[in-house]
Amino acid sequence: ENIGQVIEPDYQYYDSLAEALEDYHLDAGLVPAWVPDGFALEEAEAMDMLSSVEFDGVYVRGEEYLMVHLSLLEDGDAGRTTVYMKDDQPVTEYLHNGITYYIMTNGDWRTVAWKSGNIEGSISGSFTLEEAKQMVDSITAGAEN
Repeated sequence: ENIGQVIEPDYQYYDSLAEALEDYHLDAGLVPAWVPDGFALEEAEAMDMLSSVEFDGVYVRGEEYLMVHLSLLEDGDAGRTTVYMKDDQPVTEYLHNGITYYIMTNGDWRTVAWKSGNIEGSISGSFTLEEAKQMVDSITAGAEN
């Protein structure tokens, strides 16, 4: 009956990503508590989709951007594939709290990607490898038991 029907996502705006996660009864520790100096939160939102809730935080420092994204998947292994753009530099694997974080570059752009249970996350933007590791270290939530 819904064939061909366009479903509009339900957007909700927040003062922080932690507040958005708490609104959905999720651990605020799923997102970094620390971002590199000078980045200020521009926008935090949650979007209810058909089979997921998408959380986005956009931080700005002058002309630079940093984006934190989390997907709460209805079914953690529903065949969803996320593709990240990367260059030919090797991917750094960084283990923190039982989760492997994959840190990759695409020119000046860097992305950290991970999955734990039904949560998929990424941090993308203009930051160094050391800053990437510091952001990951500030994520307090660990792998599901």
